[in-house]
Amino acid sequence: MLDPGAGLLPELDADPRTATVYPDDIVRRRGAAADNPLGRVCCVPLPETGSDAAEAHIYWLTAMDNADCMEKIEELEVVDRALLHGDLVSAGDGRIGIITASRVELELRLPDGRCIRGVDSRDVHHLQPFRAGTWVVAEASGWLGRVENWGEDVTLDVPAHAGGGSIVVVGATSAVLRPLDSAQQHAPFYPTMRVQVLCPDLRRAIRTSTTTVARVQPGDVNVTWVARFSSGTGREPQAASSEMELAV
Repeated sequence: MLDPGAGLLPELDADPRTATVYPDDIVRRRGAAADNPLGRVCCVPLPETGSDAAEAHIYWLTAMDNADCMEKIEELEVVDRALLHGDLVSAGDGRIGIITASRVELELRLPDGRCIRGVDSRDVHHLQPFRAGTWVVAEASGWLGRVENWGEDVTLDVPAHAGGGSIVVVGATSAVLRPLDSAQQHAPFYPTMRVQVLCPDLRRAIRTSTTTVARVQPGDVNVTWVARFSSGTGREPQAASSEMELAV
């Protein structure tokens, strides 16, 4: 959470919650309860001709649907903002500087509803190593690229009455597997998640309509390659690469 007294602000403003919003900011509607849905800023287009209020494109992270819409910036409150190395920032007293190092503390909500505060981000890691915008290196050729999207290979438990064991769904999507918990409809697959099997052929193969996710691995990762390191010797890789060929 942003702290008004923390000092470093992305804008010359005494309170970061009243500053303008930027892409990837986490926001909520001003005056909303603390447990109301949060949203992620997708982009901040230029105001249309004749418009009095600037707007931002927001993806609302709701339980039932990740709805997106345009919202007036003046009605939004910034909840969290990533400060990266090299960002130009100002302190509340007007001092200006460049970020050279940072430490992130997290507030984690456990499945049972309990919250843990002050967790060092270095002590946790993403179950899915790739996200949109992640920078990766093709180790064999030395090329640097940016992840655009990826697929997930999901391993499912097979019930004992169907022979037991497991089965891998390559490139699993919501058209094949759907979380049983409505609050997780748009959550990524993770081990122990209960899912409904929507694909008829898969349902016949495991002889059940619901099962449990046992393992999740990255499938093909689509990357836009940007540049080759001076020490690199290979040609530009293909757009789609496997996890084993990439280093984050």
